[in-house]
Parts: sequence; structure tokens; C-alpha cells
Amino acid sequence: MKNVTNTVMDVMKQDRERKLAIARATAEVSAK
Repeated sequence: MKNVTNTVMDVMKQDRERKLAIARATAEVSAK
């Protein structure tokens, strides 16, 4: 059960990082 929680946390963290990367890329495109 503990492994499941860790996996969910990892996925959520990766998803947040991906969204931040997308937002950063979008901001760069908008600035041009």
C-alpha cells in the first residue's frame, strides 16, 4: 500500500513539472 502512495506522489510530481514546463514554453512563445 505504501508503494502505491509513493507511485501516486511521483506521478503527481511529474505531472506538475510537465505543466510548469508547458507554461514556461507558452510564456516564451507569447513574449516573442
